[in-house]
Amino acid sequence: MLHESEDGRNLTRHAAWHEGLPRRATIAIAFCALLSPVTASADTWIGRWASPACSADATAITFTKSTLDLSTFDMSCKILKVRQRSKLHEFQLACTGDGATFKTSMTVQVAKNRLEFVKQQPGAEFDPKSFVRCKG
Repeated sequence: MLHESEDGRNLTRHAAWHEGLPRRATIAIAFCALLSPVTASADTWIGRWASPACSADATAITFTKSTLDLSTFDMSCKILKVRQRSKLHEFQLACTGDGATFKTSMTVQVAKNRLEFVKQQPGAEFDPKSFVRCKG
């Protein structure tokens, strides 16, 4: 059985199927992209944060995908694991500070341009708890 292509050629069913393959592949890739989670929305905690505002004398912290820089508090942490639960991000951390290395956990909530520490384990607590996102 012959099928007519878009440009008027006669093709076998097998050839017609192959001619439409690039279009079907593009549609399939686009569909898969829609179903994939967007990483950027899950990593809303990444960036430089300060309290009470972004200024030269502010209390500042920085999150990357793999670290939490708390040098303002003489502490730095390697992020071992992050679990997102709605707007909460639970971090398992390996930290160094005051000459000691220890494991701890912290939970932050990000809402627009605000980050708040809602849970800190004893021994890894600090103030302030609320930060604003800094540009750049």
